[in-house]
Amino acid sequence: MSFDSDEGRVPVGQNESLVVDRAYETWNGGDVSGLQELYALDADVAIPGASAQGREQIGALWSAIISAFPDGRLTELLRLDCGGHIVSENNLSGTHTAPLVTPQGEEIPATGNSVSVDGVSIFKIENGEIQSEHLYFDQMTFLAQLGLIPPQPTT
Repeated sequence: MSFDSDEGRVPVGQNESLVVDRAYETWNGGDVSGLQELYALDADVAIPGASAQGREQIGALWSAIISAFPDGRLTELLRLDCGGHIVSENNLSGTHTAPLVTPQGEEIPATGNSVSVDGVSIFKIENGEIQSEHLYFDQMTFLAQLGLIPPQPTT
């Protein structure tokens, strides 16, 4: 399947799972513009501590993370296709080599630390576009791996 390079969307009637495949491909390629185009104009994204509405805000949110972890890799571990909704367990790994701008506008200087954090994204796909994405991840592990809080005890 080829994707339209101008829009990046999967044609209506195609498997919603292909949209998520394309999202992982563009994320891992560092293509924020291509990633942004996969979202509907009025899409919303929610992650712990932040939300974004519309392509411009969504692009800015993902750009902040991709820029801070330029070697970042998003790997899918498990996918459940729920007819219009895709649940995707994933892992983000990478090295924090550039400042991370938080949704509140604060800047976390590069730590040089590597992270490997598991999460779950729930995508709602409509008309070949991502209408919403809710991402949940282990914030404490993420902050501890960055060295911003003490390491968490293991059980």
